[in-house]
Amino acid sequence: MNEPWVLVILDNEGSIKQRLTVKFTEAVADSCSSGDWRVLDVVNTYPNGSDIILGEPAYYLSGAALIVDLSANLCDAGYELMGQLTLVGVSGEHYPVSMFGGEKEGNFYGVPVYDN
Repeated sequence: MNEPWVLVILDNEGSIKQRLTVKFTEAVADSCSSGDWRVLDVVNTYPNGSDIILGEPAYYLSGAALIVDLSANLCDAGYELMGQLTLVGVSGEHYPVSMFGGEKEGNFYGVPVYDN
C-alpha cells in the first residue's frame, strides 16, 4: 500500500460526502484503540476541508480487514471507515464513534492510484 489511495465516502443515499486522497504510512500512530495503528497521511480532501476529520487519522490492517479512524487520537470522538481489501481496492461502511455508539452513515470505496 505504498501508492496514494483515493477514498470516496458516500452518504446513505449514495451521494458523495467526501473524497480523500491518502497515503498509508508505516509510522506508528497515537490511538485510543489497542492494536498496531499506523499514521494515515491525508494528502487532499474534496470538498476542501472535512467535517469528519477531527483529529489525527490512522489505520489498522489485519489480514484483509481495514479500519481507518479519521480521529484516532481522540478517545470517544472518532470517525471510522471499516472495510475489506480486495484485489482492486477496499469497500465498507463508515460511522461516527462515541461512548454512545454510532449509526452507519453510508458506504465508502477506495482504490490505489498508480503512477504509470
